[in-house]
Amino acid sequence: EVLEQFPSSPGQVSPLLFFVALQAAGAVPQVRGLCGVEGSPRLVIMDVDKGKRYVFPHTANVDEGSIRSFVEAFLAGELTAEPLTTQS
Repeated sequence: EVLEQFPSSPGQVSPLLFFVALQAAGAVPQVRGLCGVEGSPRLVIMDVDKGKRYVFPHTANVDEGSIRSFVEAFLAGELTAEPLTTQS
């Protein structure tokens, strides 16, 4: 539903993919480690190609409007990037 709200052309691949973790199993601990986040709920945009992450403030309310604003700010280049963390 979220992707349908953003403009695209026929045959165009979306610039965004979504990953939702309901349990801390499988790849979830590794993804959280790369993003440098703990606890739930957390919202992070990862730009793996550039080795960057954009972390939604953990003190902010996570709801449809705040998620939409966060994604729109990312697409507009308005967010401050942080490096993806390295895991040891």
